[in-house]
Amino acid sequence: MDAVLYRAKTGLPWRDLPERFGPWKSVYNRFPNWARKGHWATIFKDLQLKIDEMGSIVDGSVVRAHQDASGGKGKALIGDTGYDSNEFVQAVRDKGMKPVIHSKPERKKKHRLARAFYRRRYVVEVFFHNLKCFRAVATRYEKTARNYLALVQLVCTSIWLEN
Repeated sequence: MDAVLYRAKTGLPWRDLPERFGPWKSVYNRFPNWARKGHWATIFKDLQLKIDEMGSIVDGSVVRAHQDASGGKGKALIGDTGYDSNEFVQAVRDKGMKPVIHSKPERKKKHRLARAFYRRRYVVEVFFHNLKCFRAVATRYEKTARNYLALVQLVCTSIWLEN
């Protein structure tokens, strides 16, 4: 796991892994095998259950969400101005969550904004900043979608465990 995280952080080719991680070919073969078997996804999902207790946060610059995509289990969905549409807000309410979304400037009747909740948005901004610090994730070095998803899951798990 350390070897894969090292490679994700630095973005170097598999062949250039330092010798302290063992033979590069073993690490290179083990990573997609674990992805195929779903090991990375299992670790990620087990940890994600603890993360989503308070609510969900969406970031319009990264997430492309359909109006029915608000499937969080918490009390509120926090989003930026990009999520200020009547349809999306209603979908969030239909899921039993409180929408905490800043109103667009051109909206005539502004939404009430729970500022205490909205201040928590910085958490998602910091998270995506930390995620983009992993060069192999930011530039998508993995050749297959399955391996890229596994790498993102592993890096997210690592970031969550650090915090």
